[in-house]
Amino acid sequence: MLANYTMHNRLVILTYPGHFLMTLLTIKSYLAYHPAPEEIIVVADDVSSQSWPTYIRDCEELYAPYSARVIASGSSTVAKHFAHNDWIRQQIIKLHLDLLIDRDSWFFTDGDIIFLNSVAPGTIPYTMLYESNPAITQQQNNYVCAMLGIDQPGLVVNGQQVCVSNPPFRHLSSQLLQDLRSWVETKSGKQFYQTHEPFQHADSISVSEWELIENFRCYIMQQQPSLVQYAPHTVGPGCPPVGDLSFFKHQFITCYCSDSELGRAWLESHGATVSDHHWNLVEQIVRL
Repeated sequence: MLANYTMHNRLVILTYPGHFLMTLLTIKSYLAYHPAPEEIIVVADDVSSQSWPTYIRDCEELYAPYSARVIASGSSTVAKHFAHNDWIRQQIIKLHLDLLIDRDSWFFTDGDIIFLNSVAPGTIPYTMLYESNPAITQQQNNYVCAMLGIDQPGLVVNGQQVCVSNPPFRHLSSQLLQDLRSWVETKSGKQFYQTHEPFQHADSISVSEWELIENFRCYIMQQQPSLVQYAPHTVGPGCPPVGDLSFFKHQFITCYCSDSELGRAWLESHGATVSDHHWNLVEQIVRL
């Protein structure tokens, strides 16, 4: 079984300039369904090429009503190592969170999530693969194989592999991340971040922090996962209409676009207070 998590007392969010405003909704919706945490930490990716000069200060101002502590991702040397690869850098930041926030355990979420219900401690959320891209699933499996040496990776429910890389929220501990990095470094003979350097230009591999973490927990640490299925409401330009999801107990909203692509009216209709100044900062940012 998974460890006895009690870390709803600490919320950690990773965001980037394109989700500057959306992260407000992540915080608000989390608080709507969970007890107020003792601490909210927002890791803001100022290494992003879309960051503006006052980005960290603006984050501190925007999230101040929630007493959030903002940490710049640029304070991590491994994040800077992948300054020119936004996707891998985001995964590397999460896989080194313990070095940034100096806490034993926490609840983590990406900053583009709107919670629609509470998340039970210690559970691992998943969606079905038919809701994902089969090619990406194979590329993620290739990544797990390369990192862990597992012949048949993937968590399985009722005989079918499921997607644990979406939803991008769950409970984490510093010990888990340290154990994972140590195991990979011992196996590879390289520093953990160095094992990801060949993946920057590998078409057959897609880096997924969650697939790596959950396969490590399941197959290397031999922990039986407590899997819970979620139904995603994906919003933004080009997303197909969401069908009837009423029979799903667990749901969430996410987006594959930036604040500007969602639109000011959409953000405000979902509870974000958007000033002219803040909108001017993000209206030209599009998802890379």
